[in-house]
Amino acid sequence: METNKYLIYYLKIIASLLFSVMDFMVLCLVPAPKSETVCILKLDAIGDFIIFQTFLNNLSDIPLCQGKKMLLIGNEKWKELAELFHGRHFDSMFFFDPIKYASNPLYRIQCIVRIRRLGINVIINPTRAREYLIDDSVVRISGTSKVIGSHSNSHNSKRFFLRISDKWYDELVVKSDEEIFEFDWYKRFFESLGLKNSFVHPVLDSKKIYSVENVNDLVGQKYCVYGIGGNWPGKRWDNSRFLEMAQRIFNKYDYLPVLVGSSNDSVQSEKIISYNPGLSWVNLVGKLSLTQLIRVIADSELVLSNDTSIYHIGVAAGVKNICILGGGHFGQFGPYPVEEVTHSIAVYNEKECYNCNWYCPYHPDIMKSVPCIDSISCKQVMKEVEILLED
Repeated sequence: METNKYLIYYLKIIASLLFSVMDFMVLCLVPAPKSETVCILKLDAIGDFIIFQTFLNNLSDIPLCQGKKMLLIGNEKWKELAELFHGRHFDSMFFFDPIKYASNPLYRIQCIVRIRRLGINVIINPTRAREYLIDDSVVRISGTSKVIGSHSNSHNSKRFFLRISDKWYDELVVKSDEEIFEFDWYKRFFESLGLKNSFVHPVLDSKKIYSVENVNDLVGQKYCVYGIGGNWPGKRWDNSRFLEMAQRIFNKYDYLPVLVGSSNDSVQSEKIISYNPGLSWVNLVGKLSLTQLIRVIADSELVLSNDTSIYHIGVAAGVKNICILGGGHFGQFGPYPVEEVTHSIAVYNEKECYNCNWYCPYHPDIMKSVPCIDSISCKQVMKEVEILLED
């Protein structure tokens, strides 16, 4: 096992170096035209974008952006959301798959050529945990005249590679190692560029939310949304506990249990339903677009989820929500500051090993919840549900 760990580590280093050489070759062969375009570069996952997107509402207040054409380069996973909520703020948008970009040479070359031809003058990369093979690579190959970013932490890239990619930036404006909540960090980043923002947490435009129709089965119903997924098994609360919470909440508040998640969570949702098929389940796992998911969450009475984008959508939509929170990035993506976000509660059992970047030293079975999540009981969660709903 230890041998495999080191093998993967060295293979990643070799891949990074090979892709760097390939990037340089394409950079030399494909000319980059010049224009007055300012690009916002944001390639994180859906949850990160939900936290960040509020700042896109006021880009015109940044002196560097005034009178310029605006371009958004983003992750294709949240393309639909960006177009609905922020299309009016940009002259153009370009989306691609960052994971495929970092693993498929042909796809990478195709993306590089397209980005080179966009004619970018300035890139603003507000990412806190930069990735050498992804957003830093885009910065390098873009052909831009000026690049502004941050002093990245090492959550996604080794310090060795960050020391290299730091040189591709003209300005690094905010240090990333401080223990500060992600939304507040973005606020500090944009304040350094001259943008003042009065929001204290992410917000989604309610008019845009309600321009999307809700699912027919839920119209006129009172329901609780259960976000059962997670980007790896260690971050997921056990299926049996979601079942128990669905039963308790249905019995006490008569809220229909609505399961949501990606298609990857389909097997998990079927297992939960099979434990009690008589409960009035509404299984929407893998059946919703991103904007439909937001509408379903916005119309709910309560959201109970793992630490995923569903948690942040609930906060941004102003819905009462509970998050089962582990300690991997504790304080960065949750809990939200209680004095500023009163409609959200994170349930957790703080431990000395918190902020391990999800390299849990006490997690022998990678297919089960990490101990800090597994230690959270239904009794704890139900207590917080009652506080939130009966306050």
